[in-house]
Amino acid sequence: MLFSPDNPSSGGVNVRLRQANGRIRCIKGRYRKNISGNTVRLSLVLQDAKSLWKPSCDQIMMANFKAMMENTNDYIYFKDRNHVFTGASETLVSLTDPSEHWTDLLGKTDYDVFPEAYADIYYELEKQVFSGVQIAHDEQEIIDNAGNKGWVDNRKYPIYDDEGEITGLFGIARDITRQKATEAALKESNDKFRALTETTQDFVWEVSAEGIYTYCSPQVRDILGYEPEECLGKTPFDFMPEEEIERIRDIFFDSVKHKRPIRLLENCNITKEGRKVILETNGQPFFDTRGDLLGYRGIDRDITQRKKDESRLKYLATHDVLTGLYNRQTLEDRLRSDINRAARYGHPLSLLMLDIDYFKSINDIHGHRAGDELLRQFSVMIKASIRKTDYAARYGGEEFVVVLPETQIAKAEEMAHRLIGNIAGHAFSIPENENNKLTMTASIGMAHFPEHGRLSQELLHAADKAMYRAKRAGRNQAAF
Repeated sequence: MLFSPDNPSSGGVNVRLRQANGRIRCIKGRYRKNISGNTVRLSLVLQDAKSLWKPSCDQIMMANFKAMMENTNDYIYFKDRNHVFTGASETLVSLTDPSEHWTDLLGKTDYDVFPEAYADIYYELEKQVFSGVQIAHDEQEIIDNAGNKGWVDNRKYPIYDDEGEITGLFGIARDITRQKATEAALKESNDKFRALTETTQDFVWEVSAEGIYTYCSPQVRDILGYEPEECLGKTPFDFMPEEEIERIRDIFFDSVKHKRPIRLLENCNITKEGRKVILETNGQPFFDTRGDLLGYRGIDRDITQRKKDESRLKYLATHDVLTGLYNRQTLEDRLRSDINRAARYGHPLSLLMLDIDYFKSINDIHGHRAGDELLRQFSVMIKASIRKTDYAARYGGEEFVVVLPETQIAKAEEMAHRLIGNIAGHAFSIPENENNKLTMTASIGMAHFPEHGRLSQELLHAADKAMYRAKRAGRNQAAF
């Protein structure tokens, strides 16, 4: 219970409440416990989770991110800690109502756009993520707006801040309706099993109970580069890197021992040309008339590109695409965590806000393409100048922020002057004209915790004011 003696004096919970109209609403509850003698008093504030959501910075609308959201074949989504959509792919429009574009889902929960029975299933999987599960996945039924039913492999991953706290989740649901039909066919006769090779692009196989290939479909040629005959008599482990073999072998023989299916097993393989590919393996045991296990029949699907897409999406959620630095949202999340840690342990913390002097004039003279390239080079210069314990972010336009954990004011001033000297002393290259070098300067505003603020926005505001003071004083300098 919230007021258990073992629970902290304050905290938050996510709950679902049913309204008078019968619809479910996701609620964020914040509680505070006060103990006076033998009396325990609990105060509870309930807020609609959707009212807490605010549109993210413009990074989430970047061209690369929009292109992925509007062109992927998968169902991709981002949610905050309160189960509210913060990003979604265009494919979800065919499953959600009302929605005409993926941006219509922003700020809503599953209960606003899915039938309640389906929303309950999706909500339970998300609770696993928020309880600390690294990957929550399940095969789940879906129904599109035309009433057609299908199946997806739904996978959800936690998103952490620098403190290790879960701030949201990211998910990919892949349509496996065809795969489910294929798996059903695997249980049929040998003739139907062989016929799969004519209707699928996946690698269809059969192994003995000892794991030796007894059949390989021609698709193995496209996926691994081997002829089917080259695989017969070998095991799947013969095509894996050494660091993968023990893990997959243990999973396979544990399945043999318990005569159970192999489901959604991701494994790395080496092609004949030496290239690494990631396969997703599904297999069904088959038996003789006495019920003894003869082996497994299954399919391997190449998911290498999907894994790259997942990695890219996680990167896009936290980084600025142009410079490779943290984006504004990630900066604010990390800064809040660092301030909390500094307050807890009594550590200092400093913050620098940099603005490139006369950047608008540079854009006007040399063009936006040159401006983008200069921003990239500027970010490289920043990363090369700061320590490993520090981190930098693109705050917006030509503004950058550097956070210096456990750093006193004097050391922050040293870092600011080092950055000013490195930037002013560097020749930046103009695109398409390597002989045309440009020098730039930067104005820097400095702020220190706790003297100039105890909250992240207070420190950022103080550094911003100081940076404009440096500009008014003649630019190419730092100021508190």
